[in-house]
Amino acid sequence: MKVVTIIQARTTSSRLPNKVLLEIYGKSLLERVIDQCQKIKNSDEVWVVTSTHQNDDLVEVLCERKNVPCHRGSLEDVRGRFYHVAKKQNADIIVRVTADNPFTEPEIAEDLIDFLKENSDKYDYVRMQKPIIIEGSHSEVFTMDALEKSVNEYDDDRNREHVTPAMIEEMKMFETVPTNKDLVTEKPYFTGVDTFSDFKKATYLFQKFGEQDTLKHLIKEINKNGKAI
Repeated sequence: MKVVTIIQARTTSSRLPNKVLLEIYGKSLLERVIDQCQKIKNSDEVWVVTSTHQNDDLVEVLCERKNVPCHRGSLEDVRGRFYHVAKKQNADIIVRVTADNPFTEPEIAEDLIDFLKENSDKYDYVRMQKPIIIEGSHSEVFTMDALEKSVNEYDDDRNREHVTPAMIEEMKMFETVPTNKDLVTEKPYFTGVDTFSDFKKATYLFQKFGEQDTLKHLIKEINKNGKAI
């Protein structure tokens, strides 16, 4: 089964414009997410999908520098961008990642891919149980059949923008847990980058815990002390 990892990215975020191009401890946010996705061992390809808005020209330039394929489509129809790439690349399974999560964890994606490969006859979509993983480290994994069904049967603004609502609410969805218990958190914590405050926090986390196994060091600190910084 062919697995394609797709990162959705745009520069037109209202709360923190151009955030995917901002440098977090030496690398742009998008670059960090690409690097994490390229570590997913059971993924065959990594793509970035962005919009045709002129501001997103710089996203395409960054992808060219990283030698990562980039598809551009409608700003409003994110799901359409996913569908175009998945169809073109003959994907069986799609991994959805958002470009505002620099702590995207490859092992979590690997677990989800393995689960869906083994259970594609039973489930359409799989994710981790949210309370036990760090928010901002996760990905979503679903079948090509589920994506096609969403496109064909749920043609509304919410599904076009957010990609997976119909899969979660109307199809066969399953939540699992990480096989590596070092990725299980005992306290809720957010590592995504939505605001400038989040951006500063992410920078401090890389500064404090380093570039290797950053998330695992973070979780260990949170489980021990209830906080990281």
